Amino acid sequence: RWYETHYEMRSVKYHTRLRLKCLHNEDESLPSLTPLFSGANWLEREIYDMYGIMFMEHPDLRRILTDYGTKDHPLRKDYPLTGYTEVRYDVDKKRVVVDQLELAQEFRMPDLTSSWRRS
Repeated sequence: RWYETHYEMRSVKYHTRLRLKCLHNEDESLPSLTPLFSGANWLEREIYDMYGIMFMEHPDLRRILTDYGTKDHPLRKDYPLTGYTEVRYDVDKKRVVVDQLELAQEFRMPDLTSSWRRS
């Protein structure tokens, strides 16, 4: 799977704009712009958290929007829609319990083809 990552940097002082497009594979890491632009730190962490794109030599590449135990990345198309566990209150035990879900695979991986296209 291929990704295209876009950087857009603006200079208010010089009234210029720089756009950089990087085409990379799922397993490749991009060079971090944090040493050049300190404002890229938060944005690169968000991209890592949501899409799973790694940045080389990033000073603090960790999750910021999802839990640390999360294995997947929510904005990728292979992210499961239903999750793997169910949290509910058990009246007999008088506490919240976490149960494992047993769903068929077709519910986890949706059909992303458009229903408007005729085959």
